[in-house]
Amino acid sequence: MKKVFYFSISANPWQRSALLDSAIEKAKNEDNEVSFYQVYKSEDSSVDLPFASYLDYKLARYQDNRMRSALAERGVSLDDFDLLAPNASRIPNEKALEIGYEETIVKTRDSKPCRTHCAELIYHYGQTHQLVYEAAIRFLSLHRPDLVYIFNGRFYREKAIWRAAEDLGITVNFIERFSPAWVDRYFEFENAVHSIKYRCEIMMEFWKNYRATHGENLALSISDSWFANRALGVGQSFTKDQSESFSRDIGNKKLITFFHSSEDELFSTDLGSNTWNDQIAFLRELYNELSKMDVFHLLIRVHPNLRHKSSREIQRWNSFQKELNQPNVTFVMHDSSVRTYDILRESDFVITFGSTIGVEASFAGKPSLLVSRAFHESLGVVLPIGNLVDLISILNDGVSQSILLKMKDSTRLYGLFHAIGGKSFQNLEHKTDKAQDPSFYFEKYKVGSMKVLSVIRRFEGALKKSRFSRLELDCSCIDGV
Repeated sequence: MKKVFYFSISANPWQRSALLDSAIEKAKNEDNEVSFYQVYKSEDSSVDLPFASYLDYKLARYQDNRMRSALAERGVSLDDFDLLAPNASRIPNEKALEIGYEETIVKTRDSKPCRTHCAELIYHYGQTHQLVYEAAIRFLSLHRPDLVYIFNGRFYREKAIWRAAEDLGITVNFIERFSPAWVDRYFEFENAVHSIKYRCEIMMEFWKNYRATHGENLALSISDSWFANRALGVGQSFTKDQSESFSRDIGNKKLITFFHSSEDELFSTDLGSNTWNDQIAFLRELYNELSKMDVFHLLIRVHPNLRHKSSREIQRWNSFQKELNQPNVTFVMHDSSVRTYDILRESDFVITFGSTIGVEASFAGKPSLLVSRAFHESLGVVLPIGNLVDLISILNDGVSQSILLKMKDSTRLYGLFHAIGGKSFQNLEHKTDKAQDPSFYFEKYKVGSMKVLSVIRRFEGALKKSRFSRLELDCSCIDGV
C-alpha cells in the first residue's frame, strides 16, 4: 500500500479544489492510501488580511466538515494539519530569513522591498517558515508517506513542507496550472513547478503525442486559434481596457519594443537575467548603445499589471520614464489605453524578460529576442541573448526569414499545450468563470467563497494598501538595502 499525503495550506477555492480533485483521482487506485490535510490557520502578517482571511478559513473548515464523509467514501481521509510545531525554535536561521525575504517580495508586490523598513515582515515570514518546517519534519517522520503533494511550492509555508519532505527523502509532487487562464484545468508536476527544462520537456512531449494521435492539421488549428484568441483578450485580461490605436511616427527608423514584465514575479519564479540585475539596468545599457546610432527608436511598454504592484515599484518606473525622456525613446506606461497588440504588429524587433508576448511576437513573424530566463527558452520559439554585444549585432544585422519561420513553427507546440494541455477536473465540477475566485462542487458540496467575503476582502485590502503605501513612501532607502 502506497501512502499519499496532500497538504492544502490555503483557503483559496481553486487551490483546494485542484488538490482535492487530484486526491480523489489518486484514491481510485486501490493500492493508494490517500490522506488530505487542510490547514485552517490564516496568515497574520502586517500586509495580510486578518479578518477576511480568518473568515475564509472558517468557511473552508465548514465546507470540509460537510463533505468529510463523502470524501471518505471515495477513499480520501480529510484531517487538520497544525502548522506550528510545539517547542520549535523561535529564532529563524539564515535560510529561513532568506525565504522570508522572498515571501516579502510576493506579499508586498515589490521586487526590492527595503530590508530595513520591512525587517519585521521578513522576520515574521522567516520565523513562520521555520516553524512550519519543523512541524512538517515531525509529522512526516512519524507517518512516513511515500509521496507528498502540495500546491506550487513557491510560497513560504508550502516551501517549508517541500523542504521537510526532501530532507527526509520523500518524493514531492506539485499541483498548479501552466497558465492563469486554466480555471478548470491543472497540472501534476513531478518536478519543481518553475523548472524551465521540465516545463519545456512537458510541452514538447505533449505536442509530439497529440500530433501523432490526432494529426498535425488539428494540432496547428488549435494552437493558431489560441494565439488569435490571446490577441482578442481571451485567456488574458491585461488588454481589456485598451481601446486606443497605436500610431507609429518615427520616420524610417526601426522600432525596437521592450515588453516589460512584473519584476517581483520574475524574481519569485527565478526568471530573471543572468547578465542584468533587473529590467531597468538592462534598458539603461541598451539605450546607451542605441543612442550612438540614429537608426533605431526604442519603445518601452510597461505591463498593465504594474498598477497592482507596490507604490515603490510604480515609482521606480515613473522615475525611469523621466530619466529616459529622450526623442528616440517612447514609454507606453501601465495605465495607458494604447493597444498592446497594435504595438506588437508595428514593431521591427521585440525584446522580452520572460513574457509570453515574446512567443506571440514569434508567432506574428517578428524577431523575438529574450534577454532573461523564460519557461519557453528551450523550445526554439525565441532567440536567447546573453550579452549586449550579441544583441546589438542582431539589431544591426536582422534575423533571416528562415530562422523567423522556424521560430513561428515552434510556437505551435507552446500554443497547443496552453490551449488544451493539463488535466480537466474529473471529480469536482467547476461552476463559475472567475479565475481569481471560482467555485467548485464535489457532489452537492460547494468548495468556494461567498460574495460577502469578496466584498470584505476588497475593503480590508484597500485599507491595508493605503496603510502600507504610506509606510513605503516614508522609506527613502536605496532599493534592496
